Amino acid sequence: SLLLLNYHLPSFTRNLWARSRRRVCADGGANRLYDELPAMHPDEDAMEIRNAHLPDLIVGDLDSIRDDVRAFYVDRGCACVDLSHDQDSTDLHKAIAAMTREDEAEDAAHVGDGGLGGGLGLDSVRVPRRRNRNRRIFAVGALGGRLDHELSHMSALREFDVGPSPTRVVLLGRSSMATLIRGDGRTAIRPCVAVEGPACGLVPMYGPAVVSTSGLKWDMDETTLAFGRFISTSNEMGEETVREGGGEIVVTTTAPLVWTTDI
Repeated sequence: SLLLLNYHLPSFTRNLWARSRRRVCADGGANRLYDELPAMHPDEDAMEIRNAHLPDLIVGDLDSIRDDVRAFYVDRGCACVDLSHDQDSTDLHKAIAAMTREDEAEDAAHVGDGGLGGGLGLDSVRVPRRRNRNRRIFAVGALGGRLDHELSHMSALREFDVGPSPTRVVLLGRSSMATLIRGDGRTAIRPCVAVEGPACGLVPMYGPAVVSTSGLKWDMDETTLAFGRFISTSNEMGEETVREGGGEIVVTTTAPLVWTTDI
């Protein structure tokens, strides 16, 4: 799924849009979609681009979306949900929560097709659907703006990556990416070196972590990362990882980390 926030959209937004099954704007993100996407493609008709890129949902406080933009999307059937009654969460949190609820609704039991009944009268029993166990939300416009917003976004990485069906959030800006590495042992990262790196970092946003790595230029061996002590910024992907174009970076950590690369 794709989430558009109220900050400058990266040049690859249209690419992500085409590959996403659901597209959501968080409040003023609708302004960015309306204004910036056509501006990225000046050789094409602006209104045709807008009509071809209609979000499934606009959600948030709705204090940033312009009246003309809201009218444009509502007139074309886009859902617009005002959650301004909730002043304890950001528009990003509101949007991700709404998207997660929708996923959970899709995961809920539904009426079976009779194939499981076996003549036992179970053809109307509610049976589990395939679960969205690999939920992933790409949030564009999430990096590069106000620091307090960025810190809140990084908090959301961990907040929603919990439980048996976690939602993995990937924060994207015009030149950087960040996502969560869960603190439950070994994680293998296979970067797309055509667009990611070589600069990268491992940041202990949520508390001290003992970390070992392979595949980085400056690997760590049971190194303690902690704010006020040492954090692994300005690292790089190792030569073999970059050269092979399909190399693997392995991170073992005792606590969650933020993995970030340039893009």
